[in-house]
Order: sequence, then structure tokens, then C-alpha cells
Amino acid sequence: MFDQNNYRENISWGIMECLQKRDLIGHLTAPLIFGISGGIGIGYNLCDPSETDVVLTVGFRNGWNHKSMFIDKATERLGIEADILSTSSRSKAELWLDEALLHGPCMIWIDAYYINYLKVKQICAGCYGRVVEVVAKKNDRYILNDSGFQFTLSAEQLGLARMAIKNLKNRIWILDKRTPVDIGKAVRVGIKDCVDNMGSNSRSYAIPTLKKWSKNLSDRKSDTGWVAMFNHRDKHYLLDCLIQCFLNVNIFSDGGGYRYIYSKFLSESAQILNNRHLEQISKDYFRLGGLWAEFSYLALSDQYSSLSHLRELMKGRLVEIGKKGIHVDETIDFNQKFRLAMNDAKNELESINLDNILSQMGESMYVIYEREKEAMEILETVYEDELKR
Repeated sequence: MFDQNNYRENISWGIMECLQKRDLIGHLTAPLIFGISGGIGIGYNLCDPSETDVVLTVGFRNGWNHKSMFIDKATERLGIEADILSTSSRSKAELWLDEALLHGPCMIWIDAYYINYLKVKQICAGCYGRVVEVVAKKNDRYILNDSGFQFTLSAEQLGLARMAIKNLKNRIWILDKRTPVDIGKAVRVGIKDCVDNMGSNSRSYAIPTLKKWSKNLSDRKSDTGWVAMFNHRDKHYLLDCLIQCFLNVNIFSDGGGYRYIYSKFLSESAQILNNRHLEQISKDYFRLGGLWAEFSYLALSDQYSSLSHLRELMKGRLVEIGKKGIHVDETIDFNQKFRLAMNDAKNELESINLDNILSQMGESMYVIYEREKEAMEILETVYEDELKR
């Protein structure tokens, strides 16, 4: 499982790997790439697309809903020359990928539904794009890397995964070269981007989103309130959302909603800019990573045996993946255990008062909202002081 010692984010990790394999990395690290590209963000949406199902969407990266923008910023600010290509032809896409791999790893967009450890719901197939690094091709299988999780897909499986999302169809990022840049200047640009984004008044893409999320978790009256939405539904819909709260913090991000990797970015930036105040604020973001982790664990709380069992089952699976890699045809035993654990958890949710678990999550989210707001205000002040130096 990702944690505060990994400092990983899939796009930054992929760019770092591509640069390293071509000896273009210099002194860059994944946290520096992450922060220079805009760093953290927030997004939250709970919707009912079919009037029978519920889909929770959250994001923790600047521009989380527009992954190409994050890559474009990294490319421009780090002096990288790269091509982003796309085609509607599956055969041409495979040819481009094979040719690119002759010169080193590259990055592609795939449907997250095809990465089976992410447990994306069937209804979301074709909705969530995930950027992953393609390391190599061995026989008819491609070796892919998702922030350090290595797995393989056959040419057929990868072809389907790349074709599934219309606006990301067969997209590929191919690194050419990198020219020297002023890293100090790039760091300042990245911090300003984060401050402008997170410090805005948007209730969809900035810190006020967290206040809305906190209220929704315990709201009994609003149609978008979790208690009202899930009280009279089959509880597997609620369970799916609770699992997504856990997975989005512990898999889709670094164990702390990308606050750990942003903390590391600020710490490394403090050395580059010789600014001790950035080192101090980095500690605030490290503590925020811990608050996000606590929130995710409340979603699968130790207060309920079946929920905690489900959480531990997923954690064990992630440890196994971290050691052995993942192969799409080797998860039958896990999937059977997962289904049984899901059924037990759903039954337990049917018998408990939802106010208890959801109010705790709402209170936890409100604390996060307050701490995020304080940290961003300090970061903005530190940035403004940095410009005066």
C-alpha cells in the first residue's frame, strides 16, 4: 500500500522513470515534478447516473479532472520536449507504442477499469482514464508501471483498455529530450499554480469543496446528502462509496491524498530556494496527509468487524501486489474472498445506524477542511514573501 514513505503519484512517477531511463533526470525527483506541475488539488462529486447506481468521484491532484493539463504543465516547466499522439486506429496505436519502446519507456492513457486492483465498478467502465508508464514489451504482453505497481496486460487487453475512453483514445506521451531550466523559477511557478487553484472560491475544485463534502456526509435532507441518499437503498451502493473513499486515498494517491508527496516537494523546495519557511509548511502538509489517512480508515472503520476485515483484505492484496506485481489471470482466490467480505459488510451496514459512521466521517472531513484552509493561507503568505526576497 502507498504510504508517507513512498512519495508517489502516477504521472510524476512515470515522467521521472522516462527521464531516468534516458539520463535526462538531473536532480529532479518525483515530488519536485509533482509540485512543479501544480501539486495538490481537490475534487468531489456524488451522482446517480442511472437512478439505480451511485458513483463517487474524488480528486487530489491539481487539474485532477484534466490529466493532460497536468502533463502539459510538467512538460513546459521542466524543459521537456515530448509528443502526445492519439489515433482512432488500434493497429496504428500499437505500432506507435512498439516503436516508442525501442527508445525507452513512455506513458499512455488507459481505462482504469482494466487495472483490476483498482476495483473500478462496471458502470464506470469507459469513464476513468489512468496514466501509466509502459516499461517494455515481452512476447505478446506489455509490462506497465503504475506508481511502482508493476503489472502486465496482453496486447489484446491493452488495446481494449486504450480504446475505451473516447476523448483519451489511444493517447501516448513520447519523450524526446530535455533542455536545462531554472528549477528555482519552476518551483515558484508550481507553488503559485497550487495557491491559485486551491485558494480559489470554487466549490468544485478548491478548498470550499471540502466543506461541501463534510456537510453532504451527514446531511439527512438534501438529495445529495449521504444519509438521505443511502438510507433506503441496498447498502452495497453505500459500501461501494466507502470503499472508494479508502481506495482513493490509499491507492489512487499516496496514502494521504497526495499531501505526503506535496510535503516532500515543499521540503525539497526549501533547500533549492534556501527558504526555511517552506520547510515549516511542509510539516503542516505532512500532518494533513495523516488526517486524510484517518478519514479513509473511518470509511472502513474498526468499529464494524466486517468493514475492517474488508479493509485488511484489500491492504493484504496491495502488499502482495507490491512484492509480486499483478497479473490479470491470477486473482481468482482474492476475488472470491473479496465477494464474500463485501457481502458480509453489506449485511452489517443494513443493520447499523448510518448516522454513526457518516457523522464521524463528516466531522473528520470538516477538520481537514479547516486545516487545509489554514495551510493554504500560510503557503500563500510564504510564497508572497519569497517573491520579495
